[in-house]
Amino acid sequence: MNEKNKTKATPNASPKKNNLAKKKNVYMSNDLARSRQGLTLSEKRLITLAMSTITATDTPINQFMRRTLISNIHADEYAKRFNISTQAAYKEMRSAEEKLFDRHISFCQLKPSTNETIWTKMRWISTVRYHIGKGMLELVWNVDLAHHISGLRSHFTTYSLDKMSKLRSIYSVRLFEILESYKDIKKAVFDIDKFNDIMEAPEKFRSNFAQIRRRIIEPSVKEIIEKTGYIIQWDAIKTGKKVVQVCFEFDNALKSLPECTRVED
Repeated sequence: MNEKNKTKATPNASPKKNNLAKKKNVYMSNDLARSRQGLTLSEKRLITLAMSTITATDTPINQFMRRTLISNIHADEYAKRFNISTQAAYKEMRSAEEKLFDRHISFCQLKPSTNETIWTKMRWISTVRYHIGKGMLELVWNVDLAHHISGLRSHFTTYSLDKMSKLRSIYSVRLFEILESYKDIKKAVFDIDKFNDIMEAPEKFRSNFAQIRRRIIEPSVKEIIEKTGYIIQWDAIKTGKKVVQVCFEFDNALKSLPECTRVED
């Protein structure tokens, strides 16, 4: 039996009023959005909030190539953005700060001049400073990352921090961010190994697509639809009995998408 894999958006009955008047957007290169990021939910929240403080997107990229970028994050803003208590914000920020220095990003890039594929691995930040008694973290970004988060002219991803902050799962956050990087075509197709890699699926799930579907795809799609206003449909593409690709089509909830059939276990 075939099942429809399309879910309609259901608006929240009584969305909470945003406590922060200033709306913020997050900017990053598509390569960064589609990379293997190696972050927990609290670390991703901290990184994303820090990215939203970088507003110089209209500055030429060559002026930023070796520029030091610094972001200051306060516990009270973190608490309000992610709708948690200030005490929980302190705890999450300190936990993230302890491990963030050792986290790194991995992605492949194509060098146009030589058609060479280059595997890149870099740290997120070069320095972390915690201001004791002020509830503030100071993050100094890795200079090699600067042109991925500032001075962007093309091939970049942008999304609302308010929308992202409503998501409560790292898988939901990552799928939302990845789909946003394909917003111009409203469709994303991944080889299953690539999808598992950038979503950082546990190794024990990777040989069983039913686990990927139930533990990662379905809960993430459901949460994104409920909290961001997207309508999403997805399909698992098979060769024989093996799932080889996953395809996502998405748009805002005011538009409709064609039917999408789910693969059976």
